[in-house]
Amino acid sequence: MTENLFDKIDRLEAGESLDRESYTAPIEKRNEELAGYLFGKAAGMREKYYGNRIYIRGLIEFTNYCKNDCYYCGIRKGNRKAERYRLGREEILECCRKGYVLGFRTFVLQGGEDPWYTDDKDRRAGPGHKKGAQRLRSDALRGGKGERSLSEAF
Repeated sequence: MTENLFDKIDRLEAGESLDRESYTAPIEKRNEELAGYLFGKAAGMREKYYGNRIYIRGLIEFTNYCKNDCYYCGIRKGNRKAERYRLGREEILECCRKGYVLGFRTFVLQGGEDPWYTDDKDRRAGPGHKKGAQRLRSDALRGGKGERSLSEAF
């Protein structure tokens, strides 16, 4: 059985699409030898695609308003001590410019579930930032809108 699991790992590495059991078996039936083999393959793939470089993204929290009241979260709607803000287009661009000078090359927009940001406002914010942020690649800006997908948000 173990030999078969090594073969499944090799097939995954080769990019084959496998059935569900072929994906789960190396995890569910792993032992020290199999885990070492799998981790070695994963390290090889990481090295192949990323080398030993570290990628750091700048995080821009563009709003801390939120319609949700998740108890664990500091920006929940019920937190009366939170000082609320929304960054506008130019403020977000300025964050990108400053981040670029500091060495960041990609940026993530993140915020609470703020109903003020409608689909129309998000669309104007997203692509406009990409074009307006000097010397930033067109794929350097990512968005995170919580319960909305990226395609819905931008």
